[in-house]
Amino acid sequence: MGRNPTARLLDKLIVAADEAVADHLALVRGTLVVRLRRVRLADGVAMSFDETYLPRGKKVGGNDLEAEPASIQTMRRVIAFPRY
Repeated sequence: MGRNPTARLLDKLIVAADEAVADHLALVRGTLVVRLRRVRLADGVAMSFDETYLPRGKKVGGNDLEAEPASIQTMRRVIAFPRY
């Protein structure tokens, strides 16, 4: 039987994109973006920490990113981020 995966949102802030974030998102440096910080859990045990930057104003599955965030996998599909 597999583990039960969950995620806990630690914070969600609007921040200015630094050079690396702006380059990856094809934005101008200083553009405001949404920064999500999450801890990924398996059966309630922390497995990883994720920090994700997303363009503001995008809709994901009917949710505004500045309201209630959807799963990162859903965001990747909608915004077409590459999977590594």
